[in-house]
Amino acid sequence: MEAKESMGAVIRRLRTEKGWTQEALADRLHLTPQAVSRWETEQSLPDVSQVPQLARAFGVTTDTLYGLEAPEEDRELLVSAGLVYVAWDPAQVLEHWEKLAERLRAGDLGREHSNFRWTFLSLSRKLADPESPVYAPKRAEEIRRTALALGGDFPQQEEDRFLQDQLRRDLARLYALDGQREAAFDRLGEVGFVELNQYRPAALGETWRLLGERRMERQALNSLGTQAVHFLLDTLYDAGDNALAAGEAGRALEAASLALRLIPLFCGRETNLPPLHIRERGDFYGLLARSKAALGDGEGALAALGEMTDRRHSLLTGEEQKVENVLLRSWPNSFHSSAEGPRYHRALLRRELGKPELKILMDTPEGAALRERAEAIPAE
Repeated sequence: MEAKESMGAVIRRLRTEKGWTQEALADRLHLTPQAVSRWETEQSLPDVSQVPQLARAFGVTTDTLYGLEAPEEDRELLVSAGLVYVAWDPAQVLEHWEKLAERLRAGDLGREHSNFRWTFLSLSRKLADPESPVYAPKRAEEIRRTALALGGDFPQQEEDRFLQDQLRRDLARLYALDGQREAAFDRLGEVGFVELNQYRPAALGETWRLLGERRMERQALNSLGTQAVHFLLDTLYDAGDNALAAGEAGRALEAASLALRLIPLFCGRETNLPPLHIRERGDFYGLLARSKAALGDGEGALAALGEMTDRRHSLLTGEEQKVENVLLRSWPNSFHSSAEGPRYHRALLRRELGKPELKILMDTPEGAALRERAEAIPAE
């Protein structure tokens, strides 16, 4: 069937019907208003992973977003199921779950098979979860077993990779609710694509919760929090580095200073976070030094470089060795063992001190002393 409207026109129409601004829609999708504007002006299209989120935000099917006409019965069922799911009406959620189960048993899904699968498993796991607002205690076991019997092969039947991962996550939770620990982690182990790094810790934490393993749940969520902090700091570093490259040293200084104010807050909590001034992309004290050098504050730049060198040196040669072990364990992309740590950090320190913006400072006696201190870090 040919589309009657372009996707950009559909998004614009649905947003207007809802009375939302582009900013309001962007907030719901955790995007920028510019992204929504590009969709509506057809300069770009939503990523495949964003189409289901858009459909749920508007309360429509994905076919509607593509400008296709879905059968009225399918459209009403899926939209109403999505609405009661959000409204947390237990009786209505159960009623719509029964309708979806009936359609799945009959095998008559039409073009809406992807939406039926996702909605059915989503409602199933909420109805079967004792901590859910729509938990159906008298029918939880029936719902769980029915969902696993009907939905076990859903990921293999789905062509869209994003939806495959969504289905695997829902199945993992249902297997956990059924006490099938191995099957639950098998499904999580199959998760890939965008889910790989963004959502797996959260899904892992919830799976441990459903299995009654609260200690393991806390560990998984702690990992998620650590990743969030690393992401925030990487974003700040990139913003400062890009600003410096664009000749905006003041903005770079603000980014480095903000990061160094936030780090003590993160490290002061019981979260197993490492000394976060040390980043694989670059040290924040190094960014601070480069920013000050660009602003003509050579004395301040040397002070920042001295702080960077002293901290890294003490981290690897003295009283902070214990923290170094935490550092090596907690970095998501760390490939080096603690035995390789000194060599690794000496290389990073050399890189920071060798940045072109610092050359004039490193040619001074103070800069030479910093180089010597970097070289004093043992290679093993």
